[in-house]
Amino acid sequence: MNSVALLKRLESRRKVVKVVLSFIIVFAVCWLPHHIFTFWFFFTQDDFNDFWLVFRIISFCLAFLNSCLNPVALFVLSEAFRTPLKRLFQRRQPRRSYSLVELRVSHVPTSEVNARRTGQTNMDSYESPPWKW
Repeated sequence: MNSVALLKRLESRRKVVKVVLSFIIVFAVCWLPHHIFTFWFFFTQDDFNDFWLVFRIISFCLAFLNSCLNPVALFVLSEAFRTPLKRLFQRRQPRRSYSLVELRVSHVPTSEVNARRTGQTNMDSYESPPWKW
C-alpha cells in the first residue's frame, strides 16, 4: 500500500478518535454532577440543604447542556461538519418566498387581467401556470 495513502488513513483515524474522545469528555463533565447527586441522594438523604438544592439544579442544567455542546464540539473539531455549516450560514442573498396569491397573479397574462376589468372573458388567451394543480 502507498505510504501517502497510509498516512492519510492514519490522520483520518486520529481525527475520528479526537472527536469521539471529545464527546466522551463532554459527556462525562456534563453528567458527572448529576450522578454524584443521585448517588448521594439515594445513600444519604439526611442533610439535604441549600447546597444540595443548588447542586441538583446545576447538575440538571449541565446534563441538558450536553445535548447542546455536541454540535459545538463537532463544529470545532470536524472540518467535514464545519464546511457545510459555514456554507449554510454564509448565503449572500436570502431566497425570496412567494405566496400562492403572488404566484397565481404573476402567471395571469395581461390580456386576461384587462378582460376581467372590462367584464369580457377570453379563456383562449389564458396561459396555464408552469405547475399542475
